[in-house]
Amino acid sequence: MMRKTLIFISLVVMCSLFMGVASVNGQDRDLSIVHVTVQKNAALRAGPGRNWDRLATLPFATTYRATGRTIDGEWIQIAYEGELEAGARGAFTLEGITYGWVVYWLLTWTGNILDLPIDGKQLVPTARESGGLLTLGPGDLPIYTGDVIPEVRVPNPITSYVRVEITGSLGTGSKYFWLQFKFNNHFYWIPNWAVGVWSTGGVPDAAYLYPYGRLLQQLRIELSRLQEVYGDIRGRWEALDEGSTATCNAIPADFALRRTSFNADDLIREPLY
Repeated sequence: MMRKTLIFISLVVMCSLFMGVASVNGQDRDLSIVHVTVQKNAALRAGPGRNWDRLATLPFATTYRATGRTIDGEWIQIAYEGELEAGARGAFTLEGITYGWVVYWLLTWTGNILDLPIDGKQLVPTARESGGLLTLGPGDLPIYTGDVIPEVRVPNPITSYVRVEITGSLGTGSKYFWLQFKFNNHFYWIPNWAVGVWSTGGVPDAAYLYPYGRLLQQLRIELSRLQEVYGDIRGRWEALDEGSTATCNAIPADFALRRTSFNADDLIREPLY
């Protein structure tokens, strides 16, 4: 009997440990708490931009708690408890914690970045230009939820006409795309045709929701280069189709993909999301 009791207790302990690990590594983790990891030595700025004072230099591979973001996701505010550079202003420090900003492409992160308050914790009063505004009202509107992409259609949560700030877009913007907006501390998606918006000008690209900052930036560069290659090839084929003369020389070297664009370390440095 004692042996069976010990076995049962052991199984309970093992299951508890396993469930604890699963909750950390799986879907049960608290996505409302966002942590960022620096991918290379980065400047901690007093505000979201390179014109702001540099408060400190963050070492590679250090991790910090995120406390805010800009509306376009280009800068992330963090809580920093280290030493400041000589002469750095103390106005951005409260109770030993300095609230500074780091550009997004030098970071990877875990958690739901949408939960970060726009503008973060402001110890020094500043002003920013408002993002695009959208008027929405009650009715059968195609409204969806989803952390990164529209996934589940939900009933319209808006009961009277209100002005909401557009927080992101998703799509090429050439004709049809998605707009993301915030209402009552929740984020929603709505197709542009449903609200008569036909341009994404000034609306931040929702690609910032992905945590792979450096890889995303490099992929954008390579995509732009591939579009140039496609345009070059298309132009030659159209010339041939019209009976015009077209050169068939090799694609210029600066259009070719470079083997040095990525390396194994790039993937190793990026955490699972």
